[in-house]
Amino acid sequence: MASLSSLLGNKSLASVAETNLAQGEVYLYAGNGSLQEVCDFCWLAPADGEIVIEMWGAAGSSSRMCCCGMGLPGNTGAYAKTQVISIEQGQFLCGCVGHSCGNASSLCFRGCSNPTEICVEGVGCICAEGGRSGFSRCRSGGSMYCCFLSCNFCGTRIGSSGCGIICNISSSYSFVPDLNVDGINLDKCYPGQISCMFFGHCNSECWRYHKPIVAIPPGIFSEEVSYVTYFMDCCCNRSGQAWSGFKNALMGMSTTRSYVSDQDFCWDSGIYCGCREGTGCQPMVPPGIPAPGSSPCSSVRDNGQYGGHGAIKIRFKRN
Repeated sequence: MASLSSLLGNKSLASVAETNLAQGEVYLYAGNGSLQEVCDFCWLAPADGEIVIEMWGAAGSSSRMCCCGMGLPGNTGAYAKTQVISIEQGQFLCGCVGHSCGNASSLCFRGCSNPTEICVEGVGCICAEGGRSGFSRCRSGGSMYCCFLSCNFCGTRIGSSGCGIICNISSSYSFVPDLNVDGINLDKCYPGQISCMFFGHCNSECWRYHKPIVAIPPGIFSEEVSYVTYFMDCCCNRSGQAWSGFKNALMGMSTTRSYVSDQDFCWDSGIYCGCREGTGCQPMVPPGIPAPGSSPCSSVRDNGQYGGHGAIKIRFKRN
């Protein structure tokens, strides 16, 4: 058997060329917790060179509900990636990172998250609008699929009459985030993407039959739009559950995977619990990614979560 020293002796680390790392310097600006007034920044070019900017509008939150029912995940904000922009030393880029909706006390619907905005001195400006929050419903009878369908949400029936996919867009809540661009050429641009929920059982508390389908904007796990889906927990006596499934699904999307196991119970000071007031104001979702849908129990509210705040990435390469 070869020794470790002989194996290492056959490998020359100096000859290894790294090919999967982006070239240049990277500067990232992201949302700052719940402090919505802290969003402005200004970046100065440290030398002559070139920059490429990626930006994400703030993603949609999930919404509060106080009775047995279900909530849809939030939608993404708009996304933009610029072409190469030549820049001189001392030239500045100013912007504002969008924040997700923090009005956790609003029942059913939180509204739309804030845009992310940048201006490059002497070049132009971009605004990426924020995403719509998820919509929560209280089930008065019948299936959640039929309940959302009766409220004019976009739905596709699958199998029995109480089952199907409901997407977070309707005739009354039809806003889709877009980009407003002035003077800057884009390499890629995407409007906000729509998240959905698959309802596979008439009983809203049979959560293991339901699967959220959360949209992920480009530039996070893929150059294109991606989606993460996961099974809900089979336990039917607590609100705010399935958080671990959502986070593990996100971690599984990355090429450098890691896994988490958050507590999600509502007693004995658990780390996460949808029935506590503060959870609706906790920014636990990564930048640009929508919040998972609410899952309230009978007589136990789910306050939802913040969506991921907006972000701006500046990749700078010196001449």
